[in-house]
Amino acid sequence: MIVRFKSNARGFTLIEMVVVISLILILLSISLPMYSRYIQRSKEAKLHSNLTTLNKVIEAYSLDIGSVHSGSNETSTEGTAYSSW
Repeated sequence: MIVRFKSNARGFTLIEMVVVISLILILLSISLPMYSRYIQRSKEAKLHSNLTTLNKVIEAYSLDIGSVHSGSNETSTEGTAYSSW
């Protein structure tokens, strides 16, 4: 007994698969740089927001204390709300 398969079975040819994969790679090569620029811009926006918040906090601190913190190791709490510590 000989079993014969029908030759009209549908499927993808190798050429079709290569074309589809190459199109996907082309689209990917276009979209990846755009995505990385989007990520960079979002990081810069977050940094700008954080720096603005930090600037406001430093200004509020300087208004509360009366001067801007110099960053030195000598900290004097004399005449402030923290002098009892």
